[in-house]
Amino acid sequence: MKERELLENLDLTPNEIDIYLYLLKTGSSPGPQIYKELSLDKSSTYRALSELEKKDLIYSLGETRNQLFLANSTDKLLKMQEAKEKEVLGIRKGLKKFIKNIDEFSKKNYKFQNIKIFEGKNAYYAFMEESRKGKYDVFRNICSTQKIHKLAHTKERYYKYMESYVPERVKKGIKVKILYDKNTKPDFLDVSDAEKLKEARQYKGNLSLGCFLNTFANKTGFLTLRNGEPWAIIIEDQLITDLINSLFEAIWNISKTI
Repeated sequence: MKERELLENLDLTPNEIDIYLYLLKTGSSPGPQIYKELSLDKSSTYRALSELEKKDLIYSLGETRNQLFLANSTDKLLKMQEAKEKEVLGIRKGLKKFIKNIDEFSKKNYKFQNIKIFEGKNAYYAFMEESRKGKYDVFRNICSTQKIHKLAHTKERYYKYMESYVPERVKKGIKVKILYDKNTKPDFLDVSDAEKLKEARQYKGNLSLGCFLNTFANKTGFLTLRNGEPWAIIIEDQLITDLINSLFEAIWNISKTI
């Protein structure tokens, strides 16, 4: 259904989606009828109705006890979708511009204590060892079309390293969020797995960043190939990391779980 696909891309909860589609079908309905027909509890129904009203997807008529809820036109959905796509386009441009300047930034500031650069076949592992340090809650990762195995030197070495890395991360309670675009195929280790505190989502568009972009604690990291060799940089800066996290979450919220 076209409406459901649009709603799923607009960061609505399942209850909000079901209620909106129900109101599109019925034209109007009182609250009690909605939660009875959809087998929802009262509090979650009215919470979803309130959120839908805030988003201007529905409106209500009448006094509280005799209130009727009605769905706005689906034209509103299309406008919201267009706004989201423009937002993501701006985010993509910002990320690409930032990444384009990383090389020059690193050359000028490589002596600073908050900049670390890793090169060669051990670059990936030196980068990952940095992510073992400190206490934090979430490791965010935007994946590149480049193969992780090329950055990690060999597949065998990569999988062997993960045998110890993943259990340690899980023991510390660190969650992983992995974001792919439509052109990136996930490794079998990098799909959603509740037991490993891991969730993967796929953005329907093309991000074209050309690198792996990660954040953890107050650090932002980039992994890529330069002249065919693994290369990574970690910038320890809370402001930069907060910015990248905000951009990440904006794309994450309109992407589908895989």
